[in-house]
Amino acid sequence: MYLTPLMEYVKLLHVLFIMVWIGNLLALTRMLAYKKKLSTEAMKEFLPLLRRMYLFIGLPSLVLAVLFGGALLAIAPLGKSLGWLHMKLTATVLLIVIDMAIGSALEKGVAGLPLPSPRRFKLFHGGVGLLVVASLFSVLVIHGKDKAKMEQTIAMQKVDEKVNF
Repeated sequence: MYLTPLMEYVKLLHVLFIMVWIGNLLALTRMLAYKKKLSTEAMKEFLPLLRRMYLFIGLPSLVLAVLFGGALLAIAPLGKSLGWLHMKLTATVLLIVIDMAIGSALEKGVAGLPLPSPRRFKLFHGGVGLLVVASLFSVLVIHGKDKAKMEQTIAMQKVDEKVNF
């Protein structure tokens, strides 16, 4: 299926901002998981930097990824089989929940309240990885198969039209 030039640019920006957002989530969860290795004083200096990383890199990337994803939903022909889209959107919602939990933990940490355990951040890190794999699987494998079936059906219809003409 041919993508219009507008769709190609929107898709490019969507994927770019997803990569930045997910990279930021993975980096933050990994750095926060190692907080026990830092002294209290070092952690007080480190947390504001992580918060800035979250607020000025992760959050804008999340918003832009969602906006460009919404634009893709509005302009892309989706077809009849949307199971892949439901799977991707579910993974996205769960990633946003993890993102909000990390942002909340950073705010509490900067305010001087205790952070969640390193184990929780390790679980978040693993959860982000699994949800990204699920999202990629839904788009590349499930949607790819559906798209191939649809293209095959269209090709068969064209052959039938030529034969019947």
